[in-house]
Amino acid sequence: MKIIVLAGAGLILAVVLGFLATSQSRAEKQYCDNLNTFKGSLSALVGSSSASELQTNASAVQGAWSSLKGSAQDVKSNNSSSLDSAWSNLTKTIQSLPQSGSIDAAKQSITTAVENLQSAVAASVKSYDCS
Repeated sequence: MKIIVLAGAGLILAVVLGFLATSQSRAEKQYCDNLNTFKGSLSALVGSSSASELQTNASAVQGAWSSLKGSAQDVKSNNSSSLDSAWSNLTKTIQSLPQSGSIDAAKQSITTAVENLQSAVAASVKSYDCS
């Protein structure tokens, strides 16, 4: 009787562990997908060729960031502190842009902040093998 109880407990434990592993891998896949979308939105932002395109691409980056943060909550050890810091730096840089001026000056102002954020994204992509 003890053997049957132990075997049953082992089976239940295996099922629970299998479910948790599958749930985490789904969460990691969603996180990776959102990291890649975010990475693409940053590239589009730097590639903006007009003020209106810069504004549109900045909105796309904001949306991609929201999706990324949402999926990060479901992933263990998501390295979000470096992403959060780089994101904060980018938003401060964008907010400090003058309302008038050339697109080239605006792009030059945000390029370093975007590059720092891209580095943080690349580290997360690498840590989760999101290739």
